[in-house]
Amino acid sequence: MLSINTNTSALSTQNAIRLNNMNMEKAMLRLSTGRRVSTASDDPGAIGVSSELEKAWRSERQGIQNAVDGISMLQTLSSAGESIRSLLHRMRDLAVMASTNVMTADDHKALDLEYNLLGNEWSRIVTNTKFNKMALMST
Repeated sequence: MLSINTNTSALSTQNAIRLNNMNMEKAMLRLSTGRRVSTASDDPGAIGVSSELEKAWRSERQGIQNAVDGISMLQTLSSAGESIRSLLHRMRDLAVMASTNVMTADDHKALDLEYNLLGNEWSRIVTNTKFNKMALMST
């Protein structure tokens, strides 16, 4: 009769080592990622919750970035508006100066020239005020 002898102790030890290696790989994955749940097989419910929380966090992060971009756009627009306000004040001052009778004809020409140049600057600001290549003031 033919008999095959197997070393059951060696097979048992080999199985124990295999299980130990699997547990060690799982522990190393958790340590390296910093997460308690690394794969769906760890905890399917927790991985779903984690996924939803990550989506919510990414959405909030994008919302914050959008708000920051909006603030930057408003600051650009505000700066242009402040420049125009300064131009208008100077244009008003020139108009008041020109309305007095103590100015000569050359003085009036100089005031008129400056007034027109300020008007041109106003138009330039309106035309060239852009944020992310989008015109903010011109139509």
